[in-house]
Amino acid sequence: MSSHTENITRVNKVKKYIAENLENELPLSDLAEIANFSPFHFQRVFKSIAEETPKQYIKRLRLEASAHFIVLNPETSLLEVAIQNGFGSIEAFSRAFKNYYGLSPDNFRKETEENKMSLIYKKTKLNEHKVFDHSIFITGKIEEDSMKLEIEIVKTPPTRVIYTPITLGKIETVVDSYKAVKRWASARNLINSNTQFFGLLNDFPAFTALDKCRFQSCVSVEVEPNVSGEIMYMELPSMLCAKFEIYGGINEIIKAIMWLATHWLPESGYKIKHVPIKMVSLSDPTENHLHDISHQVYLGIEAK
Repeated sequence: MSSHTENITRVNKVKKYIAENLENELPLSDLAEIANFSPFHFQRVFKSIAEETPKQYIKRLRLEASAHFIVLNPETSLLEVAIQNGFGSIEAFSRAFKNYYGLSPDNFRKETEENKMSLIYKKTKLNEHKVFDHSIFITGKIEEDSMKLEIEIVKTPPTRVIYTPITLGKIETVVDSYKAVKRWASARNLINSNTQFFGLLNDFPAFTALDKCRFQSCVSVEVEPNVSGEIMYMELPSMLCAKFEIYGGINEIIKAIMWLATHWLPESGYKIKHVPIKMVSLSDPTENHLHDISHQVYLGIEAK
């Protein structure tokens, strides 16, 4: 393994830890220890790979998650939003939010949906990318009669997966990552009739710039393998979800999620939980175009 590949592997381990502990304090010394670097060297390596310092990366994740949460759950107190996203106080949260988005979280919450999305849009610059139909994000809403979804409340079982972490800057990167993890699993006889291929979307494209949207191309496995290099392993916990099935690629999935948030969620008795969106491919994504297959989508929820 080259030194660059080894550095990517170490940084990915740190990113995984950050994602799992975003609501907690994340001292630089702890992150450097996970990467097995000195704090000084860790900062240099992390920035060279992530194009952000660890501090910038953590703050951006927390603020984008906060904005997403406020838009989808406007009735939640700002103190709860701050605590859930790792800010030590409402004052620290308000100051950081205003510096990033240009207005306080309280004023942001009072804006119309269209104005909220316009402010976020300035940060993500979605129209500069061709992967998504950015017009669906302008108002943040989808007309009720534009689609019909059959929503089912389910509890997913715990699942072991191997995966490759990527970002969504280019759609071909998603296909290549699925091929890489499938190739690795096939070489170790881990693929069988029960194997699932699915993506985990950690960031919503309307709130995060595409080249920073975290995505994991996953293959389910029955036992924990010894992983190395670009292949990583994790165990997904059981989760309460709103489940629906839809034909098409990421644009159709995003539209469906926005429809659900606008027309189903308010009267459902649930609120969206900030966990990765699970998108199970009902056909092998390495052998079919991503836009030409059906997906079962699992959106994490919890009682209001």
